[in-house]
Amino acid sequence: MESVSIHIKPFHELTIGEECILYRATIGKFSGKFPTYVVGVGVEDDCLRCRSVFPVSVPKKRRRDVAEYMARANYDMKCGTLQLNFEDGTVIAYCSCMPSVINEEGNRAVEFMFAFTPTLLDAHSETLLKVIAGESSPLEAYKEFERRVENA
Repeated sequence: MESVSIHIKPFHELTIGEECILYRATIGKFSGKFPTYVVGVGVEDDCLRCRSVFPVSVPKKRRRDVAEYMARANYDMKCGTLQLNFEDGTVIAYCSCMPSVINEEGNRAVEFMFAFTPTLLDAHSETLLKVIAGESSPLEAYKEFERRVENA
């Protein structure tokens, strides 16, 4: 993660829906298909929540396959999830932590969340794009991802 550059811009308690957005950043210098990702960190239901947005929306006809790919990727994932909004095709990486962790870890927890969610998207970007384009089945794409991780 040393090559990741983070440019954090604090908001002054900007509220979107019920969520209070504390920070928004563009994070860059990734090795996958996209050089930067937009990340938002906020407080919702007394948890610190972080979302990174994948820069490609999923067309309606590919959403079921992308959802299957994500189910395979999310199974047994120790931290965070990949999520798909079936209404608009938005893909996000998501993670959260409880206030007790924030109080104990302070800025380290926030820094981890800012780096983790775009790194998760970046790791899956190549195979996720193949599923979106219809070039690979969800199973084939996920097996390719696993092989790449094992050989890294």
